[in-house]
Amino acid sequence: MRKDPRPWVKSYDPWIPTEMVIPETTIKALIGQTVEEFPDRPAFHYNDLTCTFRELSEKADRFACALSEYGIQKGDVLAIHLVNSPQYLIALYGAIKAGVIVSGLSPLLTKDEISYQLSDLKAKAVITLDNLFEDRLAAATSGITSLKLIIISALDESLEKADLSKKPKDLPGIEVRRFGDIL
Repeated sequence: MRKDPRPWVKSYDPWIPTEMVIPETTIKALIGQTVEEFPDRPAFHYNDLTCTFRELSEKADRFACALSEYGIQKGDVLAIHLVNSPQYLIALYGAIKAGVIVSGLSPLLTKDEISYQLSDLKAKAVITLDNLFEDRLAAATSGITSLKLIIISALDESLEKADLSKKPKDLPGIEVRRFGDIL
């Protein structure tokens, strides 16, 4: 008796295709194609904010340029230490456009786990939330020589309601910049 190599297909509803064509392309090209075909359609909704694919692409371009200006180049690692937010999408797409490798850095990690992951990745940059920076990330960066840039953002920064008057604390040997300022 031959074992079924795809037993899960039996549970599919009748209208679900059992075969999938995976295109020979990149995420960058797929998103770029969507931006070209549907520039004025919503890419996402976040609270009261709606961002079109064109706006997302423009912000991602600015983020990619900022990474380059701070010396983060193709093949370097950006750790995204964010919750689901517009900043996450902008950073992800911007990094992809810049050829930068992206690694998720869970906001739930402890200081020691953050330190280990950043060291293991040899991350050159991190984007994080201001409260995560103050509570965990700043203390976790000591001794991580690869890290050159930390970008911090307020969760409501994309809604233009954030208090951005507080200057982030400096860390020895690491540029610390606000997300809104680099865009």
